[in-house]
Amino acid sequence: MDILVATLAEMQKELAELRHIKDEYLKIVAENEQLKTKISNLEKELESLKSDKNKKDPPHWVKKNTDKKIAGERKKRHGGFSRKCSDTPSEEIKHYLDYCPDCNHKLTGGWEESRKEQIVFPVAPVKYIQHISYSRKCGVCGRICTGKPNPNEHGIVGRHRIDANGMSMISYFATVCRIPLATIRQILLYMYKVKLSAGEITNILHSVAAIGKKEYEKLRDEIRGSPYVHMDETGYREKGQNGYVWVAVTDWVRYYMRDSSRGGIIPQLILGDEYSGVIICDGYAGYNKICCLLQRCWVHILRNGKELLKKNPDNKELEIWFKGIHEIYKSACERKKEAEYSDIPEYRREKIRLEYEERIMKHVNKMSSSSIKEVCTYADFFRKHQPELFVFMQYIEVISENNPAERAIRPLVIARKISGGTRSEKGTETKMTLVSLFETLKLRGIDQITAIKQMLLGQPLFN
Repeated sequence: MDILVATLAEMQKELAELRHIKDEYLKIVAENEQLKTKISNLEKELESLKSDKNKKDPPHWVKKNTDKKIAGERKKRHGGFSRKCSDTPSEEIKHYLDYCPDCNHKLTGGWEESRKEQIVFPVAPVKYIQHISYSRKCGVCGRICTGKPNPNEHGIVGRHRIDANGMSMISYFATVCRIPLATIRQILLYMYKVKLSAGEITNILHSVAAIGKKEYEKLRDEIRGSPYVHMDETGYREKGQNGYVWVAVTDWVRYYMRDSSRGGIIPQLILGDEYSGVIICDGYAGYNKICCLLQRCWVHILRNGKELLKKNPDNKELEIWFKGIHEIYKSACERKKEAEYSDIPEYRREKIRLEYEERIMKHVNKMSSSSIKEVCTYADFFRKHQPELFVFMQYIEVISENNPAERAIRPLVIARKISGGTRSEKGTETKMTLVSLFETLKLRGIDQITAIKQMLLGQPLFN
């Protein structure tokens, strides 16, 4: 009996050992599976690194590629892919055979098989009209009466031999299309069989600008009467000398002015000393001395913060700090988008603005003692311009970015890259006047060529 008990105890001991070995084995199998998964992930990561090892990040000024769209089923067009022909063609040309190509039998009758629409661009020469004035003497009073052409009826502008429509079109080519004068001459020669010199085209542009001078000044007056205005500046050379083009933009006006200075006196010249609205601008110090409310562009502010992160990619504290700034700005934008926000009285919106200013400064001061010089400079900007950060929260019509001015100044930047600037003071004045008129007409959705033509014939451009 004792032997059986001893044997049973040994067997139980062995069974416990086997169970322990089984548990250890299962742990090893589980660890092995985990290692296989890690190895598989590392191999995939290694393959991706090998494929990207020759790729470099593009410079900051290069626009990133857009994500490729996943190919899916294409939507079918209603009515197929055929292009509809014009209901009222200018001319119809019928094509048919008189004899059979095989047996030479004469063919008669027939039916319509198909239609093909062709749009023909004619090369039409201009008309050379001579207006001859005759004088007649009255047989009763003896007065000599001379007949003269009606400028509005015939499109005559001053002593120019080009009519108002042609002058407007040439101004459009040079200003909106940014076509050089030599190319304009080639276009006119090919399309209309008329040969104009570069001097005559230049004289036309000067005349159009001189007639539109009053309308140009009206735009400046509209800017001065606006409750808010977007402003920006860019380099623009004149006679090889550096200078700057300033742009002032509202919802209905685009006004351009060129000066050799980039100082704060220029915005004051454009807006006048009595301007009391809000100027939306970037962080340039030239706007600091203007005696009115400023709203600094948050796009520029956040862009500067992102550049700091690129220079310090491993600084987690800086990343969290910048994200906090961004979150406060996003919170303000979302608050303003609320449907009820516009119904809040202005004095309460001013309190909200002050609350956001206090909130942003509490967050910015967390990095005021940073060892990185650029971070301290970035924080100093917030402290210096604290009253200019959330003005858009107080005034409903004011936005937080200066994108309208950036877009408005783009045409002149492109023109500057093509021509390098202007060659004379008169050329600069003509350029600024024409760009202001054409860009304002485009902004208001008015046909530019027709409007300028009517202006040349004495009608007001802007009511």
